Order: sequence, then C-alpha cells, then structure tokens
Amino acid sequence: ELDTPQMRELFTKLWTWWREAQDAHFRSRAERLRDHEFYDGRQWTDEEIAGLAARGQAALVFNLVKQMVDWIVGTERRTRVDWNVLPREEGDVEGAQLKKELLKFVGDINKVGWHRSLAFEDAAISGLGWIEDCVVSAQNEEPLVSRHQDWKGMWWDPHSRDLQFADARYL
Repeated sequence: ELDTPQMRELFTKLWTWWREAQDAHFRSRAERLRDHEFYDGRQWTDEEIAGLAARGQAALVFNLVKQMVDWIVGTERRTRVDWNVLPREEGDVEGAQLKKELLKFVGDINKVGWHRSLAFEDAAISGLGWIEDCVVSAQNEEPLVSRHQDWKGMWWDPHSRDLQFADARYL
C-alpha cells in the first residue's frame, strides 16, 4: 500500500534530499548552462544586447569558444582506442581474452564510442559529462547498456566527497 506511514516518511526524506540537491547545485548548474550558451554562440546577455543597441552597435560574436571545443572533441574522436584486458597471471590469459571480446561486443552494439564522445563534449564545454552503464530488462533490447546521459538530468548527493560517488546517498 502506498499511503502508509513508512511511505510518507520515505517520500519526505526523498523530497528533502531533492530540494537539498537543487539548492546545493543551483550555482554550478547555472554556470554550466551559461557555458553551453557560450558554445552555442549566445555570448551576450539581453541587457548587454540592449545596451549595445542603444549605442547603435551590433552584438557581434566571433565564436572562438566553439572552435576550440570542437577541436578538442575532434581530437578525442580521432584518438579513440579499443578495449584491452590484460591477464594478471599466466592462468588468466583465456579469461582476459574473453573479457576483452565481451567488452568489444557490448561497446559495438551500444555504440559506446559515440556516447563517450557525447559525454566528453559535455565535459569539454562545461566540465561535466556522464555515461550510464546499466542492465535493461526489456526483451527487445540488449541486456547490457552503456549510453550518454545529459548532465541536466543528473542529480547527486551534494554531501558526497568521493570522486566516484562511493559515499553518495543517491545518484
């Protein structure tokens, strides 16, 4: 049953965490949005454009940010490498080869290179890019999925201090 004291307590806890994350991440998310606007060529604020128009000046943009980011992202795409799994001991050679082939297969069916480049592009523009690795139970999809996640849809525990979020209450 959904309307129990335990469910209300859980909802209250999750709602509190959600509001806490929104408050804690507000400034960094606003800066990331601004970074993406710069990349997209929107480098003047409405007030700045109005001020320039009042003086009879055009709000010109020579988008060097986009050129530099595109160069960095292009370099990442040109220097992609395939997976490699090395054995730790002599007896691990066959297992390492099987793992390497499995990673290559999963990467190929999920177009991991493409998704990794999308996450890298987000990171190059605003400092944060995400890849989601998960198991999918839908029968018409591959069971192992690796895909890009837009940073705007990601929320995490603002009290986490571990770079891999091992100490996070939620992600």
